[in-house]
Order: sequence, then C-alpha cells, then structure tokens
Amino acid sequence: MKNKLLLFMMAFFAFMHKTSHAQCIMSSSFGSATVSSSLAGASYTASTCNYAAEYATITFSTTGVFSFSTTAAGDYITVTNASNTPIAFGNSPLMAVTIPSVGVYRMHISASGPTLCATNSSCRTSVVFVPLSLCSGAPSAGTVTPSYTICSGANAVISTNGATAASGLIYQWQQSASSSGPWTNVSTGSGYNTPTLTTISLTTTTYYQFVVTCTASALSATTSVVQVNIAGTTTNTIPYAEGFEGITQNNLLPNCSWAASSLGSVCRTYTVATGSYNQIPHTGSKYASFRYGTNASGDYFYSNGVYLTAGQTYSAGAYYITDGLSGWSNFSILYGTAQTPTALTVVSATTRINKYNLCWRWRLVCSTN
Repeated sequence: MKNKLLLFMMAFFAFMHKTSHAQCIMSSSFGSATVSSSLAGASYTASTCNYAAEYATITFSTTGVFSFSTTAAGDYITVTNASNTPIAFGNSPLMAVTIPSVGVYRMHISASGPTLCATNSSCRTSVVFVPLSLCSGAPSAGTVTPSYTICSGANAVISTNGATAASGLIYQWQQSASSSGPWTNVSTGSGYNTPTLTTISLTTTTYYQFVVTCTASALSATTSVVQVNIAGTTTNTIPYAEGFEGITQNNLLPNCSWAASSLGSVCRTYTVATGSYNQIPHTGSKYASFRYGTNASGDYFYSNGVYLTAGQTYSAGAYYITDGLSGWSNFSILYGTAQTPTALTVVSATTRINKYNLCWRWRLVCSTN
C-alpha cells in the first residue's frame, strides 16, 4: 500500500509540473546557437539533429523579436529563460517572440503540446530566425556574371547578387538555347528557385536568366543573360611543362582536356601543402598526388594532347616525393594517342617505391635530342 501511494504522489507531481505553465519543459540538453543579429533574414541553426525530448541552448547577444522553428511537422516549442521560466510557447513555427534582454535562453522541443508533451527520437533541425518583411513594389533581380566556361559534361554554378530578399517573392531561373529566348523555367539541377543555380551536366552552350516576382504587387524583374560556354580541346607543342599552378581549388585539373582515374579519391590535386605525409609542391604552391588504395591495374593522370613529330627523340620527367610508408610498387611515365591505359606505352618507370602517398609535379620537357 505504501508503494502504491508513493507512485500516485509522484505521478501527480509530474502532472502538476508539466501543466502549471501550459507548456512542455525538457530536461535533456542538445545543440546551441548564438544569436547576434535581429535584422530581417538572420537565421541561426542550433542543431541538425534535435530530438523532440530535448532543449537547445540559445545565447542572445542582442534583443529583438525572433521566431523559432523545427523541420518536423507538428512539433511544439517552449521558449524559457535560463531559469526555465516560460516566455513563449506554441506550435512550430513559433513566431514573433520578444527577447527582452541579452543572455541564455532555452528552446524546448516536444512532438506535441501539453498535456501529453510527446517525445520523438528522430532528427529535426532547430532554427532561430528573423522573418523577412513582405515584399512590395518592383523587386530587384540583382546582377550576374555574364559568362562562364566549363568542361563538357560538368555542372555550372550560377548566382545572382543583390536580389531583393523578402517574403512573398518567387525566384525562378530560366534557360534557353539562344540568348534571345524563348525561355523555359529550369526544373532540373538544384537551386532553380533560389538565387544560386547548379545546372545539370552540360555539353552545349546554354543561356540562363533569373526572374524574381513579388506576389503582392505582381511585378517582376529579370537579370541580364548568363552564357555558359563549353571549353574546347586544349593541345600544346613542345617544350611543355605542367606544375598545376593554374588550378583554383583542390581536385581540379589544369584544363578540360586533362583527365584522371579516381579523381578526388586516389588521384588528387592540391592548392596548398597539407602539412602531413610530405604532401608538398616541388616549386610554387600546387601539386598532384596519388593516394593509397589504387586500382589493381593502377591509376592515371592523363595530360592534354602534346604534338610530337614521328622519328624525333624526346625526353620526359616528373619530380616526385613519397611519405616514407610502405605500399607503392610502381611510378611510371607513359605516352600514347588516347587517354586509356591500353593506348599507352611506358617511357620510364620506377619500381619498388614502397611508399603510401605519392606527390608529384609533371614536367614533360619534350626537348629534342
């Protein structure tokens, strides 16, 4: 009888605690954010994996009116100060919450409101944000870079800068095979309803423009036309050398006529020394590297075409350095008429390297002898 009475009292206390403020207080903490701006459009993510059984710690370094939301439909949010005194609560998105003073607050998340305050152990993103104001009048579409050049089969990333940011706007990228249209809405790739578009892989010259419409005023604005060109074939004559100094980011090749097997995994390029495993350039700041784990038949960097004359003798070389670990067995220079292993003939090879990562700098001197 004593045990039953104790259980009844505990259940009654829990019930009173949960409903006394008509909201849901959680005891487990996960995720945090520091809110430093109350300007429209500001957004701060506390966690990309909050459960509906936790609270995120939100530190406000500014006061103002903010909104709170999660990405799970039906979630209930309770905002408290550091002492767990509620200042706002309601279904997500919880809008227009006044933060009266700087300091630490808590964003409590449950899968339903009181009195159940249900829990759920699936990930949801928790965000504190300042809503944008409603658009009015004529919007601005911003400015764009007039042209891009990409490799055949690559994706283009196109952005507009300075477009109107407000609620009630419709963003839409359009494309055409001609700079004068006709224009059709882009519905492939990603970001076609945002200021930054990533196209599908392209093999022909394609034109794009960005259109922004304010639904309240029914007025629209359109950027100038963006032309995406496909790079042509690159060839060289002797002497020819490649030090990778022209690449602008890791795992890019010198031009669209270069190729590599397993690019980005085994075959890599770097814009700066990594600071480990002797991954350093011979000169300059950039270089190429083979990483351990090659295919059984080897991995390859293929240069663009270099014109050679039949009957002429040429020399070729490459600077390389290893990291001192075991694993590598062969490093070769080959030539041929196609970018496939079967079309190549070995010019020079070093065997029993017995190293892991192999950093090198291609130098095809191609001088006549």
